[in-house]
Amino acid sequence: MLASYACNPNNSRGRLYKETSELEFISSFELDRTRIIESTAFRRLEHKTQVFISSKGDHYRNRLTHSIEAAQIARIICKALNLSSDLAENLTLAHDIGHTPFGHAGEAALSEMLGSYNLSFDHNSHAIKLLTEIEQKHPFFKGLNLTWEFLSGIAKHNGPILNPSQTISDYSKKHDLELEKYPSLEAQVSSISDDIAYNNHDIDDGFRAGIITINDLKSINLLKKTIEQVSREFPNAEDYKIIHESVQRIKNQMIIDAINTTKHNLKSYSIHTCDDVYNSNRPIVQFSDSMERYHQEIKSFLKSNFYYHSSVIEMTNKAKNIIRFLFSFYMENTRSLPASWQENLTNTSEKEKAIIISDYIACMSDRYATSYIPNNLGTSFDY
Repeated sequence: MLASYACNPNNSRGRLYKETSELEFISSFELDRTRIIESTAFRRLEHKTQVFISSKGDHYRNRLTHSIEAAQIARIICKALNLSSDLAENLTLAHDIGHTPFGHAGEAALSEMLGSYNLSFDHNSHAIKLLTEIEQKHPFFKGLNLTWEFLSGIAKHNGPILNPSQTISDYSKKHDLELEKYPSLEAQVSSISDDIAYNNHDIDDGFRAGIITINDLKSINLLKKTIEQVSREFPNAEDYKIIHESVQRIKNQMIIDAINTTKHNLKSYSIHTCDDVYNSNRPIVQFSDSMERYHQEIKSFLKSNFYYHSSVIEMTNKAKNIIRFLFSFYMENTRSLPASWQENLTNTSEKEKAIIISDYIACMSDRYATSYIPNNLGTSFDY
């Protein structure tokens, strides 16, 4: 049974365009999940970078596997808090759907190219555009026509938006997402589940790649204690098994901490309804102070020892070159765009053309983007 402060699909604020579903036995949030999973943008996540370019190896996380891992965590937390696990899972599966090829490196390069037109690229804004405009499956409307609870959660999963992008602002004028207010508890669960997932699986990927050693990880206080405990329990285990078990235990501790802290906050802040959540002046789903310190410690460690490692930086620089090339190429050769995208360029300014081309590039997978690069550009990832 859902808690009074959970988003109940039976009380959904609905969709921008009214529909009558033939599948009356599934909820509106379950229908959202079907549309997300069947979307082209979701399928492309399989070939979009998490940290390592997809050609680097099959065993590293990509945006799709990361999203699935994070969604599992979201369901666990929602089950403990009696929240809508369907909504939180949907939000988590789709939270990275707006990312460019090559992850944050691609986004940085696209923003750089758009800077000449006083524009920038934001993956959250692009996610809204994908879900409400670019994905076109229905004969009568653009987008996937998802519920208010889902779209407001995607837009605001990191908190209220005081200076929304043009895309988010334009959609909100039609289907008020209440951008200045806090998102649902399910959206907040999605956000913290994302943090838990990538902090822990990036340790695993970094160790698998030989970039992070077991001794490096012992510089993180909580992880040091856990590694030593696991090593005592399994003295003959190989390092990779010790790391895997340690990461699982830390992940579980973070989940339990988030659940307990959120329960405390719900009581302390007198949260009884969804409106109480929306009108709160602070997030409700949080880590305790001690776990937040660990969370920040591990983020700092990964940034210094993994994300900025020479081999990752080399991939990052090559990725940026690919995005720069593609943007310049399509700005000068718009006839190389698919016909459906060329139609949008009729009577457009250079600034509008730049937006359309950045949207097109952002939709690409790593593999698709790389396939259009001349051999002499020096951007092969096979090294």
